[in-house]
Amino acid sequence: MGLFSRSPESGPGLPEYVIVTSPRARHVRLTIRAGEPVRVTLPRGVPQRAAAEAVASSLPWIERTRARVESRADAARARVREPLPDVIELPGLGTAYAVRYRMTAASGVRAIERDPGVLTVEGHVTDEPSVRAALRRWLQAEARGRLPAAAELIANEVGCEPRSITVTWPRKRWGSCTASGDIRLSAELVFLPPVELRAIVVHELAHLRVLDHSKRFYAEVQRLDPSAPSTGRRRSPRHETHTPGWALRLE
Repeated sequence: MGLFSRSPESGPGLPEYVIVTSPRARHVRLTIRAGEPVRVTLPRGVPQRAAAEAVASSLPWIERTRARVESRADAARARVREPLPDVIELPGLGTAYAVRYRMTAASGVRAIERDPGVLTVEGHVTDEPSVRAALRRWLQAEARGRLPAAAELIANEVGCEPRSITVTWPRKRWGSCTASGDIRLSAELVFLPPVELRAIVVHELAHLRVLDHSKRFYAEVQRLDPSAPSTGRRRSPRHETHTPGWALRLE
């Protein structure tokens, strides 16, 4: 985890930015997120003035990237308002559910699989925010119950032994790996095609041996999975592309 500090004076003509110092960073890196200041990651020991220099030299890129990121965020916010699902498909788990809505006198809403392959949402089902929240709770429980076993099969196949595999629901990341060997996977992986899910799990398994994203790391990824790109970094799928609107988490 890095140390955060907001720059007190961004300088004339510079956008607001936040400085993060990271012991794992090798180069100064800029990150743009919707509705947030520019994030500048500095390797440990690099003076903070390097952040202002990096921002000043990257203004055209920042402007282009900000426009693209905000456009994607607007599209995601629009998708959140999509109609509630009649079918929920979970390609990563190889399953799908028909969704039935049943109005009852209960004040809350819950989603439960009463019959195989049928997800019943019951309660005050005219309250759409509560229905979406109930569906997300069900999804997280489904992912926590089934994703670790799927990941363990992949780990056994490639000969890796993580200390633990857990499922969380981070805002953006598909997965992470700690120095102690704990792998965390996003619940939203269930929406990815199996080949994409496997690639992400293998990526995190490779971090058990190489924690950074050096050439040595990508060589390890390819050793574990010969079908992985031999030239290094692969483009990760975007959450807003694969995750349906009812399951998107924007905050």
